Amino acid sequence: MVQPLRARVTELEEEALAARSQLANLREQVQQLRATVWDLRGRLDRWRAAILAPDATLRKIRAMVAESDRRQERP
Repeated sequence: MVQPLRARVTELEEEALAARSQLANLREQVQQLRATVWDLRGRLDRWRAAILAPDATLRKIRAMVAESDRRQERP
């Protein structure tokens, strides 16, 4: 009677360990996604400000977007 309980406890401990590992990975992914959202939000705010600027021109906006894209591609 004790042996089946020991086996079940061992199984549950392994599942708990796997769940903790998965949770740690998911938390890291959430942090990375939050950072990405933060960066994109900042980019959109800068673009919006440039578009609404009194001296905005299509050429200036295109240059700013292109520069933003180049910065994003750098490691």
